[in-house]
Amino acid sequence: MKSEIRHAVLALLLSASICLTFFMALDLTDNLLPSLVCMVLSVAACAFVYRRRRLAFFVLLAVFLVFCGWAVFSGTIRTVSDTIIALTLQLSGVTGALPFYSVEATILLAFLYSFLAYLATFPSEGGIPSLSLVLLLFVLIWKTGRPDLLIPAIPAVIVCAVLSVHTGQMMKLTVLLPLFSVLAVLSFYILPSQIVLAPFKDTADQIRQRIMDYLFYTEPRNVFSLASEGWYPDGAYLGGKPSPKEHLVMVVRTPVKVYLRGAIKNEYTGHAWNDTTGGRRYLWYSPRWLSTRAAVFNETLPSSSHVLLTPLSISVQMLTGSASDLFVPQRIRELHVGSDLVPYFNQASEVFVTRDLVSGDTWQVLAPVTLLGEAGLDEIILSCSSMETDPAYEDILKTYTALPDHLSDILYNMARQITKDCNGTYECVLALSRYLKENYTYSLDVPSVPHNEDFVTHFLLDTKEGYCTYFASAMTVLCRMIGIPARYVEGYLAQPAGNDTAYITGEDGHAWTEVYFPNFGWLTVEATASASSGVSDTQTQTSSTAVQSPVPNGISPSPLPTASLPSPTPASSLSPNPDAPTPVPSSATSPSPQPESIPTPEPEEGKEDPAVTPPSAHIFWIIFLFFLITAILALRIRMTHPGQKAKRVRNLYECYIVWIQACFDLLSVQNIHRLPNETIAAFMERASPILGGECKELISAFQEGTSAVFYGHYTPVSSDIEITENLFHTMYVHLKSAQKIRYLFLRTFTLSRSRSFLKTD
Repeated sequence: MKSEIRHAVLALLLSASICLTFFMALDLTDNLLPSLVCMVLSVAACAFVYRRRRLAFFVLLAVFLVFCGWAVFSGTIRTVSDTIIALTLQLSGVTGALPFYSVEATILLAFLYSFLAYLATFPSEGGIPSLSLVLLLFVLIWKTGRPDLLIPAIPAVIVCAVLSVHTGQMMKLTVLLPLFSVLAVLSFYILPSQIVLAPFKDTADQIRQRIMDYLFYTEPRNVFSLASEGWYPDGAYLGGKPSPKEHLVMVVRTPVKVYLRGAIKNEYTGHAWNDTTGGRRYLWYSPRWLSTRAAVFNETLPSSSHVLLTPLSISVQMLTGSASDLFVPQRIRELHVGSDLVPYFNQASEVFVTRDLVSGDTWQVLAPVTLLGEAGLDEIILSCSSMETDPAYEDILKTYTALPDHLSDILYNMARQITKDCNGTYECVLALSRYLKENYTYSLDVPSVPHNEDFVTHFLLDTKEGYCTYFASAMTVLCRMIGIPARYVEGYLAQPAGNDTAYITGEDGHAWTEVYFPNFGWLTVEATASASSGVSDTQTQTSSTAVQSPVPNGISPSPLPTASLPSPTPASSLSPNPDAPTPVPSSATSPSPQPESIPTPEPEEGKEDPAVTPPSAHIFWIIFLFFLITAILALRIRMTHPGQKAKRVRNLYECYIVWIQACFDLLSVQNIHRLPNETIAAFMERASPILGGECKELISAFQEGTSAVFYGHYTPVSSDIEITENLFHTMYVHLKSAQKIRYLFLRTFTLSRSRSFLKTD
């Protein structure tokens, strides 16, 4: 009892010293009292488990399972994972998150280190385990440059010295060198780097960056924009005479023409398109976000298969640097990226990685490629519209039909006039696309749009000529005006040559529209004049065959209207059905828009809001815990092998005891037990007929050796140990598979003291 109390006191002293040092290093000293209570409870629980091993094991197992179930269903596991993330970020030099989890962090560290301290202070193990914890403290002190942390670390040093002196164990160099090496590597990974050797620092930085990419990617990223290819001559504003670059961007292998999406935007301001839906990031490979990914990329839409929806293999290799976006089609079924790329996605359906792209980056996708106007596509969409209600449609309708209040009622009338004879949403979209292609001219030689005029209105009613950003913006706005969800997309248009290879340059930068159909999902819509002929934007600027024709149904082709600024019906009330009521512009009249009537876009183009929500890491920690337990179990199995235990003992007598215990364990799993007051020799004589003839000679020699050692008080020699070891291996070979498994469980999960061969049943 005294030894157990001494053990508990040493464990409590060691854990208190470690925790106080960590708390001071992390500025968590405000919660010392609750952490001390947690340490006392943890050490007491460990002492109870050690004293009542058999009962406590099952009790703790039941408590653990109940806690895991409660944590998963109550959301506590998310708090624990967030706390671990905050601690890791703090130790990696990223401050700011830990103060929000200070109480949870102190309690977590208190329980963790008190448990480790109890395991490290068993008198039989000497001072080596406790020394490892002390060394970790000194690494922390060295890395943080805080000499004041030496004071709370003194009790830990004292505990280590007491255990070493008490057991008389010498610290072997073969033990200390691996220990120092492991702690050094861990310190370079976990703690912020200051003065370290370059090779170690580089390796540690690579490991740490990989973990940060997979779990804690919250850094602002560069978002693709056609501005990078010269398509935004007026900076953040749409319009103006562009100067597209001719440099090679990527090589794409694809059997068909494909629209490679970069940036997807939902909010139209009158001067530009912004994205307000893509703030949160989701790790592409995370099992937790599989359902979210399926919804975002229409993996389950439509429910019926069709030859038009057969996935095609498309591969991309970058030839120059770019933003972080991966250029991919919309309906991704499989994604394979280069070894150093970590893909994420967001609700806007953008796919991106944790760094900017560089020359040589590669990825491959399997995706069906669909485009408005393909033969048979209208039948698929019509059959989808007759299915049950699309659960995602209401939210999509609300987000992707919103328009600013300053748009003219003339544009609303135009959208309705173009689609008045259409039957169904698909025909409406097709009619709008054809109207833009047939009545507007493709040209790069266009003037800048005045800042006091709406971009789409200026294009549709004034200049009537432009390039891809003009046509895509107009198509998206017109769809929304009749209640059809649509969004604006920027990326590249890849048109392969005869060898299924397309060399993409900056001139192939393109903008288009995506329209959502219930139970079908998003569909690529090309509205740019002459784009359907397979000619790129730059190539068509001088060869466009589109003929500018009058606006139908008497709509005035005059410039900006001087009256009737509509206030469109809220987006949630707009209907994609042409038979349903369409939004009615306000009848109130007002002068033509003034400069202040149109919102000015944000000056920073291509920057994402850094205030994003990091992906939850609880799945990772479950997987990490699984592998940790597996590693500990494998280590326990190895360390309890009699051959390994025999290497760790101090003399021949202890080695002899190890092998005798191993032989008795093998007899135990065969239900052969020693009787009360039965000598070892008599017990082996009784067991000899059961074991078989191959063991007889070994058993006879074993009996002589044990009688001489235990009753004649002789010191065992190497030959005695060799005989006992051979007897063990011979007995083990003849065990059945079930008995071998029982033996493995016996030696792994049962303490040697409880099954000592010196005890009798």
